[in-house]
Amino acid sequence: MRYRMDLPAVLRGVNLDIPAGSRLAVVGRTGSGKSSLAAALIRYPGPGCTAGSLLVGGRDVKTVPLARLRRHIALLPQEPWVLRGSVRENLGGDACVDSDAWALLRSLGLADAVRNLPVEIAGSGGGLDGKLSTAAWSRGQRQLLALARAVLRRPAILVLDEATASLDEASEQRVLAAADNHATAAHCTVISVVHRVAIALAHDAHDRQVAVLDAGRVAEVGPARELTARDGGAFARLVQAHSAG
Repeated sequence: MRYRMDLPAVLRGVNLDIPAGSRLAVVGRTGSGKSSLAAALIRYPGPGCTAGSLLVGGRDVKTVPLARLRRHIALLPQEPWVLRGSVRENLGGDACVDSDAWALLRSLGLADAVRNLPVEIAGSGGGLDGKLSTAAWSRGQRQLLALARAVLRRPAILVLDEATASLDEASEQRVLAAADNHATAAHCTVISVVHRVAIALAHDAHDRQVAVLDAGRVAEVGPARELTARDGGAFARLVQAHSAG
């Protein structure tokens, strides 16, 4: 994969098989290609994959209309993206079902913040049709709202691209728990580009894998516990560096 044809490849010889409904944590040092892998999934602007194929459900993403592809793959980036408008508009507009929205907002701990929007800000008195004041919401709250928007789309694949890197621990746990609950309920595949090795260490169940990227290549893949036990392995070195730091 390249961002421009005159630039070197950022991903090389990547070979990953991610079963539907599974969870994968992608780790690696800065510049290893983690976010580029996430960008490749949604066909980020640029030449993209210049060799090989990236298949979703057996179909090469290059052959899928971009709008259709992005309906089925939701990307949650590190920087929360919130619209200037109502809560409903931020959750999908007319496609937003009130009962689903409130259930999700409650699970994310946002229901009271939405319900109690001040009248002078909300205009309509708060609730889903209240106007958001992003200045009054913390970064964690804005990221949780962005996650709610992604989950309500019911994507087949949810990609968290260092989505919790700038959050406090409590907000981080809410985001990760909500993504996990959605994956379980909707048989959704979750790919998490993570900034902390501790998050990857939680991927030790049978359906949770860790992929370690190094210089644009996959160095190793497997359950966190298994990779940690490999003497001199790429993931074991990251764990040691994290522990020492």
